Amino acid sequence: MKGIDVMDFSIKIGNNIKIELGETKEELIYDLSCAKIRYTIPFDKTNDNNIKETILQIPSLRIEISIQNDIVNYIKSGCNEYSIIFKTEGLDKKNIAVINDLKIKIVNTFKIKSNEMFIEKINLRNFDTMVIMNSKALGKKVRLHLMSDLQGNVYINTLRYIK
Repeated sequence: MKGIDVMDFSIKIGNNIKIELGETKEELIYDLSCAKIRYTIPFDKTNDNNIKETILQIPSLRIEISIQNDIVNYIKSGCNEYSIIFKTEGLDKKNIAVINDLKIKIVNTFKIKSNEMFIEKINLRNFDTMVIMNSKALGKKVRLHLMSDLQGNVYINTLRYIK
C-alpha cells in the first residue's frame, strides 16, 4: 500500500490504508497485519492453468480481494465509510449536470486526468455506473463499477484490471 496521495487504482479501507490493484499479496498481508485489520483467506490454490489464485476477505468492511500469482487484480467492496465517493441526496437525478459532478468525483478519488476515464454505462435512477480508467503512466486499464445504496451513497463496488 503506497502513499495515499499517489495516482493509483485503489480502495481506501482506513484513514491511512488502502488496497491497491497491482500490489503484492505479501505487501497486502503485511499492511493489514500492521493496521490490525482482521482478514481471512478462504481460498489459496494453484488452478489447472498453473495460476496461483487467492481470495482474501475482510468481513468487517465487506471486502473481497482476488489475487492471481501473488498480485492483487480485483477488489470488491460493500458500501462502507471509505468506499463512498458521491452522495445523491438532494440532487436532481434528471439533471445531466449530475454526470459531470460524478466525473469530477472519480477524477479526484483516483487522481487521474479527466481524459483518462470513459463512462461506459450509467443509470441515473440508481447510479449503477461502469467506468473505464486508463493510466498511461502505469500502462494499465481498469474497470470501475459504482453502485448506490438506499441512502443515496454512491460507492466503489469493484475495481479490476482489464488490460
